[in-house]
Amino acid sequence: MLIVAVDRSGSTDSLRGNQLEQLKTLSEFATGNSRMMAVWAFDRKPVCIWGPGVPNDEKALFEVMGKELRPDPNNPHRLTRPALLLDAIAHDPDFIRQGNADIVILTDGDAEVSDDTPLFKKSAHELCQCRDTRLFVIGVRPEARTQWQSAFSKEWGERFHLTGPSQSEVDQAFRALN
Repeated sequence: MLIVAVDRSGSTDSLRGNQLEQLKTLSEFATGNSRMMAVWAFDRKPVCIWGPGVPNDEKALFEVMGKELRPDPNNPHRLTRPALLLDAIAHDPDFIRQGNADIVILTDGDAEVSDDTPLFKKSAHELCQCRDTRLFVIGVRPEARTQWQSAFSKEWGERFHLTGPSQSEVDQAFRALN
């Protein structure tokens, strides 16, 4: 199973075009490999907006992308809470039923509620128990890497991939999915 989560907080509005292109690439990958895929969106609250299912073609997510992932001018200061996303995925019945997944989070890496740190680490530990699960966090700015690395690097080892926003880093992460 491929789980793709798109950070739709206010801090990623300027990155949205890149995120949508990356989501399209991942959808094409899932289609070409007949791989189950689920798409989540998160800001202050995570929500599964598509799937799980195998996308029929690369256009399968266009409507979802247009509605759910566009910047919201009425609420430009949406917070980023990846701890809530990770907790939701860890307890998602579809994820539990599959038993493993490649989780790809498209984000700038912000985690704006410091009280979420214990939940962030707890969710990282819970997800790590699924030994065939890998985590790819793509687009993280250098100043946001510390929290991700402290929660995942030691326990997850080779199953954790943290990349910046450069195209070469994104391409490298996508190659590792194969």
